[in-house]
Amino acid sequence: KECDVMIQDFYGAGFRIEEFRLRFSGHAKSLLEANIPVKAGVVELLDFLTSRGLPLAVATSAGRATAERHLGRAGLLGHFHAVATRDDVVHAKPAPDVYLEAARRLGIAPERCVAFEDSNVGLTAAHAAGTMPIMVPDILPPLPEVRDKCITVLGSLREARRLFEAAL
Repeated sequence: KECDVMIQDFYGAGFRIEEFRLRFSGHAKSLLEANIPVKAGVVELLDFLTSRGLPLAVATSAGRATAERHLGRAGLLGHFHAVATRDDVVHAKPAPDVYLEAARRLGIAPERCVAFEDSNVGLTAAHAAGTMPIMVPDILPPLPEVRDKCITVLGSLREARRLFEAAL
């Protein structure tokens, strides 16, 4: 629970992580129930890749029920041929397991897969799986040691679509 350690370190020894987790979880759930945020450019990118007949998968640290609920509410679930979650693997990100499982479900060798990631932990997992990772940072920029594991770092998914349009 790396996140728990980081939160505990930030708030100090007297901070009650279990109480925080319960309150945060309830608050986050109510926000997400009201509105599933979709990263700018994701629909256009998925439409473009789907129109080219490329098989698509999700490799997520979320649990299956959460992933499918959020993808469904956002109207994105139908784009994907496979969904691999932390529930499907022994080791979560930064281990490569979820990416290896997604590639297996697609029937494609991991080294032939492009992985879009928004986090340093996820990019580490994608690289360890042997995929071609592209980072589109969400909150934190790539760490220097992670940047070297990317084939590129893009500012948005719209840039990703332009990259694929040029390549395909």
